[in-house]
This record gives sequence, structure tokens and C-alpha cells, in this order.
Amino acid sequence: MRVGIKLFLIFFFICLGTFFVFRSFRLQTGYLDRMGSQCIQPFLLLHHKFIAPVEQRYRFWRESKQNLQQLIQEKESLLLQCQNLQAENIELQGASYLNKSIKELREFRDRCYPKDGKIVQVVVKNFSPSEHSFLIGAGEREGVRPDMVVVHKNCLVGRVVEVLPYYSKVALITDKGCTVAGYCFKTRTTGIYNGTSSDRARFDFVNHLQKIKEGDRIISSGQGVIYPQGLGLGTVEKVIPKGVSYEIIVKPLVDLSGIDYCILMQK
Repeated sequence: MRVGIKLFLIFFFICLGTFFVFRSFRLQTGYLDRMGSQCIQPFLLLHHKFIAPVEQRYRFWRESKQNLQQLIQEKESLLLQCQNLQAENIELQGASYLNKSIKELREFRDRCYPKDGKIVQVVVKNFSPSEHSFLIGAGEREGVRPDMVVVHKNCLVGRVVEVLPYYSKVALITDKGCTVAGYCFKTRTTGIYNGTSSDRARFDFVNHLQKIKEGDRIISSGQGVIYPQGLGLGTVEKVIPKGVSYEIIVKPLVDLSGIDYCILMQK
């Protein structure tokens, strides 16, 4: 049934089309022309109200889709450029921070240790009750050797106790195993600086006949085979007389927890 209707409609439109083609070559307008125009008018209205808007929306959808794809491609390109610029910005910021961090230290190194001073980065900091140490980013490949001295702005930081190919371990002057021969700058009183694995140290073996003043600065004396002379150790914070000796509490000159770069040198 449906096939018959389709064939009929096809035949009808073929005949109608043939008729209008034939009539288009004639100048006279007759009854059949008017009737044909009335018959085709609903189809023209249908095309104008439904088919034409659908075609317009379809064209708009295709153009929008193409524009969307183009925008996506431009977005991906801009995102890649942004990531590259961000990476360059991070690199520049890192270089700027590094330059500012070690500028003063480099100037001090060039002034005081122009030959053997090497600026190294502190990679890991360990401040525990049992040990105070640094792990620095230089090892055997950079020529680091055990017992090399680590300083920061003319203050003693510690000494190298273990060397690996790329890293080295530094025992700090605040470690309880650290002992440094020193003297008080004002009174020239001599003694031994001892770390306590805390934020304070001691100045031991000071005779009660020697003068000691709070606020005096303790300097390394150079006695021994490891630490050189003239490096800052700490400041006398408190003096407690005990019989024939003193209990002397010392505050380190430099805050080791705030050090990110230091100078490595041979005595």
C-alpha cells in the first residue's frame, strides 16, 4: 500500500513538473496555470516555514562546529605557549632567587677564600636530639674530602664527616660530638666549645681564675688539625660559677636552620 502511494506521488510530481516546464514556454496564463499555482503554493509555504529554517539552522550548526574546532585548536596552542612561558618564568625566578641567595656569600668567598672556597647547597637539614647535621650537594666528584671545613660568612658551620659520590654529610658545630678550641675575643680566655645537639652550646675547661664576660664573642683558636683560626663560634650568653670552673652557656653566632648555601674549604 505504501509503495503504491509513493509511486503515485512520484508520478504526480513528475507530471506536475513536466506541465510547468511546458507551460513556462507559453506567454498566456490559463485556468490550468492558476490551478497549478494554487496546488504548489502549500509546498512553497511548507518550504518557507519549515525547510528553509531547518537548512539555515543546519548551516549555522556546521559553521559553529567549525568555529568551535578552530577555537579548540587555538586554545590548545595558547595553552602550550602559556606552559612554555610559565616554565621560562619559573626558570628565571629560580635563577634570580639563586643569584640573590648566594650573591653576598659569593662576594665573601671571593674576598676571603678566593682559591679554595666552594659554594655548596644544603640539601637536607637534620636537627634531632641525637644529631645535628647537613647533607650538602657536593661529593667525591666535586673534590670533597673528609674533614673539610664548612663556613658561612666567616662563622664556622661544621666539618665534613662522610663523603659520597654526589653528596656529603656535615657534622654541625651544634652537634654534641663537636668540639672546637676557642677563645673569648675581649678577654682572650681560652676553652673548648662543645655542641649539645640543641640551640645552645657550652664553653668548657675555663679556669675560674680567668675572666669571662657575658656578651663576649668566642672565636676558633686554630689549635688542632681540622678547624682554622679566626672563625666565629658563638656569644657568651650566661656564666655560672661552679667551684674552680664555670658553666658557660653559648649561643651560636649563626642560625644554622636558616642556612641554604655555605662555603666548603680546606684548612
